Amino acid sequence: MAVPQPVLSDLRDMAISPIEKEYNNNGAKRAIELIEEASRIAERQAVHCCQRCGVELEHDEFVRSQKAFQRPFCNYCFDEVFLERRNFETKVELQKKIRAKDGTWVQSHGERLICEALDAEDIRYRYDERFRILDGYAIRPDFYLPEFDVYIEYWGMDTADYKIGMLKKQQLYQQQGKRLISLYPSDKSQLRQVLLDKLAKYR
Repeated sequence: MAVPQPVLSDLRDMAISPIEKEYNNNGAKRAIELIEEASRIAERQAVHCCQRCGVELEHDEFVRSQKAFQRPFCNYCFDEVFLERRNFETKVELQKKIRAKDGTWVQSHGERLICEALDAEDIRYRYDERFRILDGYAIRPDFYLPEFDVYIEYWGMDTADYKIGMLKKQQLYQQQGKRLISLYPSDKSQLRQVLLDKLAKYR
């Protein structure tokens, strides 16, 4: 039976708490060791199947794919997914053909305006980096502002598939309680002011 994470968190707190008796600290440490070992044993005994082809996985296949993709793949499908991801990354990089004043290469004029607005305000940002914000999902926000712990997405397309993806991504942010600023092509004429107005509530 899996032990709820809050229980483990409480035990870890107890193990290092200076107000607990030493025997309580030691007991908590021992309980953590036993729980973690039991979890490892249960994991090795669990049956996992490849998400793509359905074949039953060896333990090392499961561990490898979980570490890389947070999803179960056999070694054959792992290689296929790895190649697909690498090709996608290359395609994304090739689409960055517009250069902002600070030297950042972006994919659209809207993103360029965002870069330049942030740079003008001396706000540090990370552009198009992958973040894991939900188990099983890795996303690439357009911008991340580490000083504010804020994500910015520029929703620049109007196709049906794009809108479906947009709604799913917005849902992921919301589920994890992430701070998200959404900007749209209609904001371009006054994008800097719109961005700063939305950012103001997080300052």
